[in-house]
Amino acid sequence: MKQNRLSEHRGNHSGVH
Repeated sequence: MKQNRLSEHRGNHSGVH
């Protein structure tokens, strides 16, 4: 679940968020 936060940060730029 800790990776979830990392994915959000990286996806934010990709627009995946």
